[in-house]
Amino acid sequence: MNKKFKGQGALEYLLLIGGAVLIAVIVIALLVGMGGQSRDSAAAQAEKANQATDVPQPSQIVQVVAAYDACDSTALTADLNFSWRPLGEGGSHELYIMDSSNNELTIDSLTDNSGLETIDETDLNPNEVNGLNVDLTLNSGNKCGDSYYLYIKTTKNNQTVTSQGYRFSWVD
Repeated sequence: MNKKFKGQGALEYLLLIGGAVLIAVIVIALLVGMGGQSRDSAAAQAEKANQATDVPQPSQIVQVVAAYDACDSTALTADLNFSWRPLGEGGSHELYIMDSSNNELTIDSLTDNSGLETIDETDLNPNEVNGLNVDLTLNSGNKCGDSYYLYIKTTKNNQTVTSQGYRFSWVD
């Protein structure tokens, strides 16, 4: 009779170990399955982030300081100094200025903060964002005290966004 109980104990021991192994396999399978879902969702999120970088982000104009020599009924030379920052990576940046009647002003020249290097206003450099100097001529239709708006248009992957207009007026 003693042998029979030993065999039964060994069988129970093997069944207990088998059940523990079965539970461990199920837990591991669940963890691996959840990890695979996390990996897939992480890849999907990375793809969305990559697509978001392909969309142009509007630039932000930080400051505009505008001045003119004298304001009378004839044309006058005015200049302004502005600082900006791009909010996204890449793309091309273009500066333009509008008056309160939505007429675009002609920019005579754009230079860096040293005043020595001429910059193309249709191709601003995101690395040169502080103290760009704009010279332009206001004609008799433009009034010195009127509101003017500086914009930066960003183009990337054939998509264009425009910054919020920075409102300013010329002061002498």
